Amino acid sequence: MLGRLVAALAALAALVGCASTPVFEGGRAWSEGWREGKVEKASAGELGYRQSYDCRYREGGAGRDASGRFAVVGVQHMGRHRHHVAPVEAGKEPTVGASVLTNWRGCEPPIARAR
Repeated sequence: MLGRLVAALAALAALVGCASTPVFEGGRAWSEGWREGKVEKASAGELGYRQSYDCRYREGGAGRDASGRFAVVGVQHMGRHRHHVAPVEAGKEPTVGASVLTNWRGCEPPIARAR
């Protein structure tokens, strides 16, 4: 009896865990690497040293084609404040303090959040 109860609770916990994955605007899922963040630095001169996830150094990544335009986005990942250096599109440079969506696993440009 106790074994069945434990199995049922484990199955319920797994089901609830899968259902709680957030999906942001445009169908961008947390499970695919998308995170909410704030732009901390927006010019190449401010970027500084290599960050936790840095598209400037990713081999074959979109960062190499961004003509030196990058932004540092602060995100919460695994309970810690991390930095993601992402390429930005010409003419769409985010401002410092702007809320954006960024893909922690990829090098897509950050997407401005609707307010």
